[in-house]
Amino acid sequence: MCTIFFDDTNIADSDSDGPLAEEETFIRYMDNGDGTVTDNLTELTWLKDAGCLGKADWETAKDNIKQLNSGEDFNCEDYNAGKYNDWRLPTIKELTSVSNVDGQGMDNDDLSREHLAGLTDFEADESIFFSVQSGYYWSSSTDALNTANAWRVGMFGGDVGEDGKTTSYYVWPVRGGQ
Repeated sequence: MCTIFFDDTNIADSDSDGPLAEEETFIRYMDNGDGTVTDNLTELTWLKDAGCLGKADWETAKDNIKQLNSGEDFNCEDYNAGKYNDWRLPTIKELTSVSNVDGQGMDNDDLSREHLAGLTDFEADESIFFSVQSGYYWSSSTDALNTANAWRVGMFGGDVGEDGKTTSYYVWPVRGGQ
């Protein structure tokens, strides 16, 4: 379980109309113990292993997610293939919600609890997500001006842009939301 202390005025206490007090906690990311992580802020569920589907062009990325939904085993750490059948590519907005936008970049400990929280006191080397790559990840969002392109997000600095759907980028499935 990941507990993050916020004093952010944009996050309201469920029992009042005001901001969370410093001593109150909001659990942003929760390890579900089944190879998935729930983001309680966005109500999305992500594969804990952000690299197990590897790189693919946009159409192949969608096909690989269909195969994951049908039970094909991609050797995703701690995840039993076929457990869920509603994985999909995230929208551009959903994908940016887990990218590193602080400009400091990512390393092999990408999206570690310490990195995500910033203000928390976690045990060393304990990660919520793993195998997050510093390169680009595909979103499901097609470029409205050029449908041969789709939007992608870089986990290094949160760079957002569009690229040809034939380009190979990483694939990180999500459930829920939209």
